[in-house]
Amino acid sequence: MMKTMLAQCFCVLVACSPALFLKCNGDTIQLKLINDSLHLLQDMGGKFPNHCMKEVTGLSVQFRSLIHGKEETDILWTIHNTLKLASNLYNSDLKSVDWDEFKLNEFKDLLYRQAVEFKRDALEVTKTHPVNGTQKRKRRPRLRKYFKTLRTFLQRKEHSLCAWEVVRNELREILQQLASICNETTRRN
Repeated sequence: MMKTMLAQCFCVLVACSPALFLKCNGDTIQLKLINDSLHLLQDMGGKFPNHCMKEVTGLSVQFRSLIHGKEETDILWTIHNTLKLASNLYNSDLKSVDWDEFKLNEFKDLLYRQAVEFKRDALEVTKTHPVNGTQKRKRRPRLRKYFKTLRTFLQRKEHSLCAWEVVRNELREILQQLASICNETTRRN
């Protein structure tokens, strides 16, 4: 009887430990998800095709320049909006790409899931640290303008493979910058 109870308690602890770990290490989990997104982005399309080099333009953006303020709420909302806009972008015309379809779908799902998670975290932090309305207004137009530039670029290039490769490269840079920011946040906590 006692052995059965101990075995059941052990099973409950083992089953619950991942949930406890997730609760305590949210920043670490978010960093892992961003890194997973980076790997999927790379794996789904491989190396940047040489024949697309002529398409590379000056689209690059320093992600940190899109964050207004150093408050956790500003950073979380900016990351949420970035992932949401990236998710929306990758739900447009992808007919010309020859990327691994399974990895592409996994990547799109992961972007969406991260956007939802960061929104939840941002709402939680906002409860204790309200966001200044001015900061909110400054943050969104710059991000939207950047993603609108990417969308316009894709449209102008008729969603060609090379145009998507340029956008994939842009998003890789953004995700690397997000990983860096999350890594810094994790070290601070």
